[in-house]
Amino acid sequence: MIEDSTAEIYRYGLARMLEIGEAVLTDFVICFGMGMVKEGLLFLVLFAPLRSYLVGDTLFVITSYAAKYYPVIF
Repeated sequence: MIEDSTAEIYRYGLARMLEIGEAVLTDFVICFGMGMVKEGLLFLVLFAPLRSYLVGDTLFVITSYAAKYYPVIF
């Protein structure tokens, strides 16, 4: 079974997998509803990996800053 020392790593990986799966499913639902399945697939194949590689934790930094100075929004 999973050791206690690695359980947190497995939980994090599972949470990330579910978040990414939810994002992909949401993208397909929206694209299907708009009749743009080809464009949605192209977006997932080209833009999504590029964004995750280049952005990194920048979104976290931006939302942390915004939450600190603009608490009404968040």
